[in-house]
Amino acid sequence: MLDELEVKGKDHTTGYDPQLFDWSADVDGNGCDTLNDALRRDLRSLQIEAGTKGCVATAGDLEDEYSGKAYGFEHGSATVDIDFIVSGSNAWQTGAAAMSAEELREFGNDPLNLLTVSADLIRQKGGGDAAAWLPPNESFQCEYVSRQIAVKHKYGLWVAAAEKGAMQAVLDTCADQPAFTREVAWPKPGESVKTESAAGESTQQSSTQPSGEDSETDSTEPSANPAAQEAADDDADASTAERTADAD
Repeated sequence: MLDELEVKGKDHTTGYDPQLFDWSADVDGNGCDTLNDALRRDLRSLQIEAGTKGCVATAGDLEDEYSGKAYGFEHGSATVDIDFIVSGSNAWQTGAAAMSAEELREFGNDPLNLLTVSADLIRQKGGGDAAAWLPPNESFQCEYVSRQIAVKHKYGLWVAAAEKGAMQAVLDTCADQPAFTREVAWPKPGESVKTESAAGESTQQSSTQPSGEDSETDSTEPSANPAAQEAADDDADASTAERTADAD
């Protein structure tokens, strides 16, 4: 699938606005916003707030794919957040600028491209592509890159030369990794996709970010989402884009 993606240089970020992705809308019409859809899909031992029609996640446990660590989540926690696997700024520079408003909204709320992970690692990643950033959990890198490729293929986005090279280097270490086809759809209200089979296992609770830095992000507020996080990291995104463009 990687070889099916067009290879060319990145466009500028002119006109880029994270709000264009209409992050956390109820695109699938299940009555819940995307933030809580993602939390309900990705958390174990899930607790739902009464009176929210089965939508609002108040607590649960996360096995973070990016770090390989486990975290406890509570409403108002800054430990975990939702990441765009292909960042909004990278998408914009590789074809999303030509998308319609409806397509941008679909991208911004697509379960294929959203994952609940460490908020600290989201900030570390910024708007970086595979050439600039990979999850520190090496056992997840194959799936991460495979999922990025699936997202770019789905939306007709291209890859920069350095980005493709980095993706191929990861895939070369995991020859058995198929094209990403795992079911990632949002659960119905009141449901959790994660099973309770591991409920008896010990979970590492963390009151700080993996890096030890204090977080200024709240996973349950509008400011704590992929679009707003990228807006807060505009300078980091711009420098990342410049470095990657130079590498191309």
